[in-house]
Amino acid sequence: MSRDDGWRFLLLGRMLERAEMTCRLLSVRFGRSHEAALSSDLHYWIAVLKSVSAFEAYLQAHRAQIEPQDVLEFLLLSREFPRSVLFALRASEAELVRVGAGTAPSRPERLLGRLRADLEFMDIHEVVENGLPPALDALQGGVLAVAEAVERHFFRANALPELHVYESA
Repeated sequence: MSRDDGWRFLLLGRMLERAEMTCRLLSVRFGRSHEAALSSDLHYWIAVLKSVSAFEAYLQAHRAQIEPQDVLEFLLLSREFPRSVLFALRASEAELVRVGAGTAPSRPERLLGRLRADLEFMDIHEVVENGLPPALDALQGGVLAVAEAVERHFFRANALPELHVYESA
């Protein structure tokens, strides 16, 4: 496939989906009781890492020490690991800038930039102390808001919401 705007939108969608799914995976794990989840056994954390193809990369970065907060930090904030939320948001932002090359920042770019900056400067220890589930929910909601803004800005020209609602006769 040519590396044009179509390709860029595919990459953008893949990266946004990757960020949202990693947030969802962690949200499901933590539910509403993150204290119990943080103290759970080593085998669970290995399974979490393997579920996002992060086990080998995590071991290289953390020398075989599997600590729940380190796993969270790795999956959320790693700048080098391609499946971390921060990496995915940074890649999404780069593709979005390329698609809108030369124009003023669009609403999707501004939303994504804010979300990326908030995540980039996040302290995982503060987040865990203040409540991980609400932070994950907010992050996941932010990714979904960016995806919707991309859809509205680039693809939906006067779409009628009724087209998406089941109507009985």
